[in-house]
Amino acid sequence: ALAEAVRHGSIGLIVTRRAPIEVREDYDLPATAIVWLTSSLGQNRLAPMPPETLERAVRDFFAAQPAAVIALEGVEYMANYVGTERLVRCLHTVRDLATSGGGVLLVSADLTSLQEPVTSMLERDFEPLELPVKSGQAVEDVFVIDAAGVLLTHASRAEVADTDPDVMAGMLTAIMNFARVSFAEGSDELRRLELGKKTVVIERSPRFILAVAVAGLAPAEMREEMRAFLERAERRYGPLMSSWSGDVSAVAGLQAMTSRLFL
Repeated sequence: ALAEAVRHGSIGLIVTRRAPIEVREDYDLPATAIVWLTSSLGQNRLAPMPPETLERAVRDFFAAQPAAVIALEGVEYMANYVGTERLVRCLHTVRDLATSGGGVLLVSADLTSLQEPVTSMLERDFEPLELPVKSGQAVEDVFVIDAAGVLLTHASRAEVADTDPDVMAGMLTAIMNFARVSFAEGSDELRRLELGKKTVVIERSPRFILAVAVAGLAPAEMREEMRAFLERAERRYGPLMSSWSGDVSAVAGLQAMTSRLFL
């Protein structure tokens, strides 16, 4: 959501448990301020203790950019260092600092791993952020597959997938290879499938296949976003794939990169 806001001109700040270079690459945020929430010292890093450090950083940021957007990811990590009551007060303070000047605070948290007072506060004071659905169209599934047909990651709008993602990845790769050999004289690629009311849009780069299943007709701008995804994937993981061992955890960042395709 923050990446989408930045694309539309908003100023953003990200406080995250992930390494800033990964976040910047995954979400295509070349100029957005990113702070690493970590106990290790270094530039653009923020310690989880004391929580006043986070409050001060947010206060200074919104003093300069009152209507900005801040994304906080790492509440569970802070809970390991900060007492429950103090963490709740910290979240209240950060929220008030953000909203007092017309800004927006986005918090990403796994409620099942937090103490009840924290989950109650988040459920009471924050609204769930749901993926937007455009009229007549909605991205339902995203598959990232390697050139050999191995599923690298699958993201779905549904909580439970209707079809085994690995089976679907293999089927898509087989159909693409069959179409290329049988109908395209070995040169062109199959780029779209229509399955009932769904459309599967396919783009390919030297090392990756990206397939996006859409309910209804795929928007014209989708291919541009898919090509941008593949360019980022090639920059970050392309060199790795030439000697890839088959361990999908080595390309785990692809999962986060798919989020923009649902917007």
